[in-house]
Amino acid sequence: MTFVENVLIPNKIFSEFDLKFLISESEKMNRNFIEFLRANEIIENNTVNVFNTISKGYLKLSREEIIALINFEKVNEIITAKNTSSETKKLPNVSATKASSFFDDFDEIPKPEKEIKIKKEIKTDDMIGKYKIIKKIGQGATSSVYLCHHNILELEFAMKMLDTNILEGENSSEHRFLHEVKLTAKLRHDNLVRVIDAEINDEHTYIIMEYIDGNSLSEALNKFKTLNEINSAKIAIEVCKALAYALSKGIIHRDIKPENIMITKTPSIKVTDFGLAKVVDNTKIYKSQSGTVNGSPYYMSPEQYKDSESIDHRSDMYSLGITLYEMVAGFLPFRGDHVIEVMKKHFSETPVSLLDLGKSTKTYSDIVMKLLEKEPDKRYSNYSYLVEDLMKVLQ
Repeated sequence: MTFVENVLIPNKIFSEFDLKFLISESEKMNRNFIEFLRANEIIENNTVNVFNTISKGYLKLSREEIIALINFEKVNEIITAKNTSSETKKLPNVSATKASSFFDDFDEIPKPEKEIKIKKEIKTDDMIGKYKIIKKIGQGATSSVYLCHHNILELEFAMKMLDTNILEGENSSEHRFLHEVKLTAKLRHDNLVRVIDAEINDEHTYIIMEYIDGNSLSEALNKFKTLNEINSAKIAIEVCKALAYALSKGIIHRDIKPENIMITKTPSIKVTDFGLAKVVDNTKIYKSQSGTVNGSPYYMSPEQYKDSESIDHRSDMYSLGITLYEMVAGFLPFRGDHVIEVMKKHFSETPVSLLDLGKSTKTYSDIVMKLLEKEPDKRYSNYSYLVEDLMKVLQ
């Protein structure tokens, strides 16, 4: 019932009576709650994947956006039909127009008390362990990145600091954060950002990484808008080398996007942020927790929306394909007025090819379109074949 606990209740989507009734009916039918909503036309078939994604925490939608996906008239019909065929207590009518006042009484339901760990604000010149903070250089959903100076070694590093109020526990953000350390500390490759150290105490939880003197691919695209296909292919080849090496160690990245591809001043390419990585064939090592951000909706493969635990390296290839498209086109292949619309396109729409857009040669365009196949089996089976085709772009 994570969807109920993490989405419906916090957003006050249904009244207490209505929610209890729907849960009870789904249990009688022995069905998954979202599937119960679909079977009763409370949500549309094409909304099932949206709701599965929301329940896993991939999307952060407003209450109004969630309400817009639910047919409240169907809820009312089901409740009314049930009441007229039994002695069940009459429940309040439900309609979309009343959605804004739903669930006012739910605030009275006691919530479990959880101990919150408060992280102190980080400032310039602060000393954290052996490291002196120089400046903040990045901000993510659950962490901040600082340039810091090691007082003993007199070297500069990047400090990735978990800066949200988190909960202790096996599936907490802190657990996933430290999981990144254990995975990436074992990796040694020229195209991977190296993890140096880590620390967890009452005040801070952080990772020390090599400092990359350069910018992310995202920053480069913000500045230049597009890259030519030659440079894009060169970047992709280096990313493939990093991902192939990680895969040889049993690790899938699961969050390939321009923000996680660094371009040094040398220049060279470095892949970073294995916080969502998964050890292949050992799902017990990493399990997602509903309510956390797992992946980036605009770059995620269709299968990652459905079941992030069952994906393989071809999901990273799909994300790389999105990135390759964006580099040359100057925009994402799947766009829309709302992220839900974009997500649906991942499942059902084939983007206009770069060749048809007049943005690239047929060779480059064909590579990207193969990476963006909906079915993983239709993509490249391994990175060697992908690199072999990318090399043709450079000829």
